[in-house]
Amino acid sequence: MITLDSPAYSGNDEALLTNIRRQYLEEKKRLPLTFHAVFRRDKPVSLTAAVGEKTVTVMGEPGQKAARQPITEENIRKQLGKLGDSPFSAVEILIDMDEDVFYPLGQINELRRQAVCRLEEVLLEVNDLCRQAGEQSQVQGLAQTAGQSELTAYRSESGLLTTDEKRRQHFSVSVSTEEQLAGLVQWLKRNADFRLACIYLSGDLIQEKQDIYKKVSEHCPLLITLPYILRESDETYLEKLYSMCGPGKPFSGYLIRSADGLGFLGSRKKTGLWNLDTSVYTWNREAAAQLGEKIDSFCLPYELKSAEQKQLADSGLPFEKVVYGRIPMMVTANCILRTSDRCNQEGSAKTVLIDRYGKRFPVVRSCSHCTNIIYNSVPLSLHRELAKWTSKVRCRLDFTIENAEETKAVLDVFLLGKAPKFEEYTTGHEKRGVM
Repeated sequence: MITLDSPAYSGNDEALLTNIRRQYLEEKKRLPLTFHAVFRRDKPVSLTAAVGEKTVTVMGEPGQKAARQPITEENIRKQLGKLGDSPFSAVEILIDMDEDVFYPLGQINELRRQAVCRLEEVLLEVNDLCRQAGEQSQVQGLAQTAGQSELTAYRSESGLLTTDEKRRQHFSVSVSTEEQLAGLVQWLKRNADFRLACIYLSGDLIQEKQDIYKKVSEHCPLLITLPYILRESDETYLEKLYSMCGPGKPFSGYLIRSADGLGFLGSRKKTGLWNLDTSVYTWNREAAAQLGEKIDSFCLPYELKSAEQKQLADSGLPFEKVVYGRIPMMVTANCILRTSDRCNQEGSAKTVLIDRYGKRFPVVRSCSHCTNIIYNSVPLSLHRELAKWTSKVRCRLDFTIENAEETKAVLDVFLLGKAPKFEEYTTGHEKRGVM
């Protein structure tokens, strides 16, 4: 047998063999990628990434007039060329720019990451369609010789289920307002055969309208969502919620969002399910194992990339994953209105923070706890990644600032497979993890 280590002839060229090893055996094969970046003053920056005929374009904040040092083509090429472990290699970088334009390097990196992620999604979607087209012919042949149960099993294993039979009871839903709950109830009535794994209701909403749970109690188990921040003054609030949970009570457990909430429940008799939210971090199997004796379910952290999350999901422990929702950018134990002016005691309300680029960050205020949650300017949406997760974990739709119609539209996307109506969204750290 002839191999590189034993060519079976004398006088071999070691330099040639080394080059063959490097080029064909050691070097990771990558797809040739072309970038076209346009930087203009006072106009949104655009970055187009192309592999063959497949292209995607992402838009960034407007370029600024350079006060001191404008950005150079060399700077741009350097940042766009940092493709790391991605499946792409930049073979050509075209740059069209004004002479005195300035743009932060960090934002160029973010544009590159967005473009690479979206292009990868497009290529994976094309590949999945080709694969499913081939497998669908096998399904049709199998249907002629096998019963319906065998056909369903084959389609499930092959990832070809696109109806409720695969999605049923693989989803939980979290709502924080009465309007979102109304939208959820309307959707469930319209899709009467659909069953959710559970519904999380905000503890503040329950306190405000104590009988509100009756609107959805017939559909699936209900759990109470505890606040992110708790104080000693919240003890009466917590005791009231605790009295509503357990056998024969309206609620079957809790979604725990902080160590304080876990401490409160841990000091009392365990009644119902204890599910941890993303904010109670379980970054690895060891962390999950430490809590596993007390906890019934965990939630995969936003900060881990998908490969790291799958390692946790494959550990055999029960995990949940948020596939839609606004990621909290900051949870504050104070109020932005009280800091800027004065407390108006209007109860829970929505405010907006606007940064220097015009991005709008929703803020949900809770006057009963004197806390604010500042959410990302765009929602997290993993509708394109859904098939990778439904067989591994329970998926959660987390509603924060949506109205009733938006709530129903999102349910249609994730539970019925309809096309999304929202244009802007993020996939979070799925591709890149903590940077």
